[in-house]
Amino acid sequence: EPAVALAKQTLERDPKAPLAAVMLALDAVKRDKPAEARKLLSAMGEDAVGRIAQPLILAWLTLEEEGLDKAEAAMKPVTAVDGLKPLVEAHLAMMEELSGKPDAAAKRFAGLIDGDHVTSHMIELYVDLLHRQGRDADAKEVISRFRSQTNDVSNSMADALESRLAQPAPKRPLVDTPAK
Repeated sequence: EPAVALAKQTLERDPKAPLAAVMLALDAVKRDKPAEARKLLSAMGEDAVGRIAQPLILAWLTLEEEGLDKAEAAMKPVTAVDGLKPLVEAHLAMMEELSGKPDAAAKRFAGLIDGDHVTSHMIELYVDLLHRQGRDADAKEVISRFRSQTNDVSNSMADALESRLAQPAPKRPLVDTPAK
């Protein structure tokens, strides 16, 4: 893949290049090489990308290896960055679901969409979770609230989400690895 090759070249020139390290770490995750991913992440610089991406990816790796409590603890550095609490909460909701706690995940997503920092991706993840739980009426309510934001982007996204509800629910969540 050209992007991976470019990231390798960039990292050879600058061993602390954060975007290259993130790209190669995610590639290692896709190839089921968590130790390689951890090594790349540990060598990252401390810029904004490193302060956010590194702990998030490490938390996802920790989830698989050590469980939800340790994964949550691994995200603490991101929580300290002003304004990123909704991002952390969204990741925790996804992790809760993968850890067999879909009700806790749904509750966390419900709290997120009541906040000021809701994104279309959070809505998409929440609707996906509700649909897989067989809670399509609740999913439609979430979409209706999202649609009330009345702009072209939210309306087209709401249309796409409604069409997904007409399909059988997928077995796996939209996001189930740090590479997604």
